[in-house]
Amino acid sequence: RTGRAGRGGEAISLVSADESKQLFDIERLIQKQLERQLVEDFWPKHDVPKFPELQPVKSKRPKKSNNIKTFKKNPIKKNSSDSRPKNNRRRSDDQKNQWLPKIAGGECVIGVGLSEYVGAREDAGIEFSNGKLSGRCLFLIDGKNADAYLLANKSGELFLVEASAPGIEVIELTTIDKTRTSIELILKNVDADLLSGSDNKSIIEKVLDAGRIMLAADTVGAAQVMLDKSVAYSLERKQFGRLIGSFQAVKHMCAEMAAELEPCHSMIWHAAHCFDNVPEEARLMACQTKAHISEVGQQISKTATEVHGGMGFTDELGLHYWFKRIGLNRQLLGSPELIREEAGRLQGFDQ
Repeated sequence: RTGRAGRGGEAISLVSADESKQLFDIERLIQKQLERQLVEDFWPKHDVPKFPELQPVKSKRPKKSNNIKTFKKNPIKKNSSDSRPKNNRRRSDDQKNQWLPKIAGGECVIGVGLSEYVGAREDAGIEFSNGKLSGRCLFLIDGKNADAYLLANKSGELFLVEASAPGIEVIELTTIDKTRTSIELILKNVDADLLSGSDNKSIIEKVLDAGRIMLAADTVGAAQVMLDKSVAYSLERKQFGRLIGSFQAVKHMCAEMAAELEPCHSMIWHAAHCFDNVPEEARLMACQTKAHISEVGQQISKTATEVHGGMGFTDELGLHYWFKRIGLNRQLLGSPELIREEAGRLQGFDQ
């Protein structure tokens, strides 16, 4: 993208090639991680293709039978899913055969719409009846040009809808962040599959936890870029014959940003660790991490813009890309206020 012409008539680049690549890589990482988390949560891991770390390995313990296999992650356990009706199991198998190889291989994109479960609007919502979905779903992540959509209703049930199904109207939404697409779906008696097992709220809650941790990590990265740009600018810009970085007020602004941001790196690591290894703390840590880092990111984006002075509001520096990215991350999958209410309920503060 280019901005207005400079003095010589040449277009001025709004953002460098490296920064554009960074934004693209961050977006693709979030998309891939969300898709992978959805794959691993909704279907047994031993059925997932093309994941080498999930393949059977030889057990170190003595075996009673040559037919016994062990898995590196989450050994298969008998559960109530074995008692599902045969037609449900068959449909689940068809879904796996159709979508898992493509998702695992990066051949397709799945748009994710969880906004109704996180915080539904009065004029939006979806209803499922006789295998058909109708209603309105807002703010789908990666919904533009998606091959299918994963949609949630108010109770947390998840539905798989093919993008080519008749009765779907796609409306592209305008948001402050131009680096991430967001769409609205209007559904009119659209064929949809209710994902088996999604009536268990722990499934959608785990997906939300993963998404919130990744959005928080994205905000930390964007805030770090804004801090680095502020320090670099303060060592180049001169005022009253001196670098502005030599002024005490500017030093304090940069130091405060660094002090606020540094603990957020550890918070992200701990939230990710809990997600993988401490399930009893995972949800609370995901909520607290997303809420806290959203607030820190907002403050850093504001302060970094002030360090750049009047130039911070212009297109030439490209600072606004990160500013807007942080702003949208703050709202996706729950604002800090909403997530803190959820954290309070987890700790029993609503009693």
